[in-house]
Amino acid sequence: MSPVPSRREPAASITVVDARVASAGHERRIAQNKDSQRAFRDRKSKELAILLANIPRLEDQHRILLQSYSNQSAVIHELRVQLEALTGKMSAILGFFNLPLPEAPGSQDVRAGYSGEEDVSSVSQNLDSYFASC
Repeated sequence: MSPVPSRREPAASITVVDARVASAGHERRIAQNKDSQRAFRDRKSKELAILLANIPRLEDQHRILLQSYSNQSAVIHELRVQLEALTGKMSAILGFFNLPLPEAPGSQDVRAGYSGEEDVSSVSQNLDSYFASC
């Protein structure tokens, strides 16, 4: 067996013409690499410019969304306050007529449990006593 030539040693069969062709191929590869690097830098530069141009628009959008969130939070707070007030009023009215409170707000229609005959008669009696006391 003959020893395998190392990569650093050119094979003996390479001639001057082959060396020129190899050199030209190497130069083409170097030029292609330079072009490729330049194109990469150009793409990155354009992408960075687009991203930088989007920052003000995104900041405005963020500010608008924060304001909307703040407004919606205020509306939700106000609605919760109103719900508590109405729940208190409903409790007082139902308590006056000796009617039970619904189990959970919003879980059922308030009128759903009060359609029986005994409820109507108790409401009628309570109304009579209320108006008699006035």
